[in-house]
Amino acid sequence: MDQDRDHGTEAHMDRRIDREFAHAFRASVADLAAPVAEITATSGRLGRRRQRLRRLRIAGTALAVVAVGCAGAVAVDGHGSPAPAAQQQATSPTGATTGPTGSTGSTASTSPAAPPAPAFTEPADTPLTAEAMAELLAEQLPAGGRFVKYQDASSTTGPFPEVGAFLSYDDGHGTSHIQLMFRRAADLSSASGGGCALGPLRPSGPPPGPLSCHDGYLADGSWEMVRATDALVTGLYGYQVTLWRPTGYLLILTEYSGTINAYGGKKAVTRPAPPVALDRWQAIAEDPRWQPKVPKSVVDAGNRLIAPVPHFPFPES
Repeated sequence: MDQDRDHGTEAHMDRRIDREFAHAFRASVADLAAPVAEITATSGRLGRRRQRLRRLRIAGTALAVVAVGCAGAVAVDGHGSPAPAAQQQATSPTGATTGPTGSTGSTASTSPAAPPAPAFTEPADTPLTAEAMAELLAEQLPAGGRFVKYQDASSTTGPFPEVGAFLSYDDGHGTSHIQLMFRRAADLSSASGGGCALGPLRPSGPPPGPLSCHDGYLADGSWEMVRATDALVTGLYGYQVTLWRPTGYLLILTEYSGTINAYGGKKAVTRPAPPVALDRWQAIAEDPRWQPKVPKSVVDAGNRLIAPVPHFPFPES
């Protein structure tokens, strides 16, 4: 009996201790208030932030893809490399242009970008000569004309040797003079001569018309100036094309509407316009075969072409 009473007393005490412990625990947390609203708001902010970051990562990836695409478009435009800034701002010299001097020209369209045609089908291993220049020109002149006088106008003076020819040409409609010049030019500034800004803009003789000088860049990076020069005497003027290649070579082709004081002769107007139309004269200058070296066959053909033509000095000089 005593043992059972002791056991019951112990159990009663255990229950009492449990109740007191539970009461103490409830009392200890009774004043604690969980910031449910703040937790919820913070959780929302964190969620939205993660969403924004995710959207930004997606947008950044898309922009990177677009940027790569744009870079590819620039890289493959023209000849596979971006054009210099000055070239990107200037158009073809056949159009409204802004050359290195900031001059402007007549209105037309921009030349399309296209790979340059191969200069020759034979090895170009022979230095260009004055006779070879006459041959390259003759191949592109209208049929029926002939050279009646010839002078080798090459020069070794100055920093770079110059290959040149001076020709008297007769196409049956009046004799005219033609000048050809090819040399190395260290840079564009030394080759442009100031562009149209410093050159004549209008011939003082016929034909009348709008501005007749324009300059700018071609699709291959060459710089070109096309103009009708001022008349030396009334009605005697010329068509001139100046072409500077990125390789560092300068070509100048000039034709006149008469004869100038070369060969000891007098200036004289022989026709209303130079023998070759200006746009055709420009196309001749843009022929890629004007190079410091040409095939030997071109030199040989030039020698044969010029051999029967009277050479300077002439009896009248």
